[in-house]
Amino acid sequence: MIALKLLDNGITVIANQPRRYYIDNQLHELNGKDYWVVLSNRELQDRIDWHLDQIPVTTFITNMAYLFGERNHRWPREDL
Repeated sequence: MIALKLLDNGITVIANQPRRYYIDNQLHELNGKDYWVVLSNRELQDRIDWHLDQIPVTTFITNMAYLFGERNHRWPREDL
């Protein structure tokens, strides 16, 4: 089963299975890169705080407004 999909724009990677598929199954590889399917806002914030290596896939995150406050000024906006 294919867990990730690269969209036609060549940049955006999405999780293309139902959310339940990724519970205890969040690390996936696509085109030689490791991606982590993020399942909650708290988990995304932790991954940013801890500077983890896998690229986050945020398909299931619906509000990321909290990421742009003063607390996260260290996260380069050009990476978004």
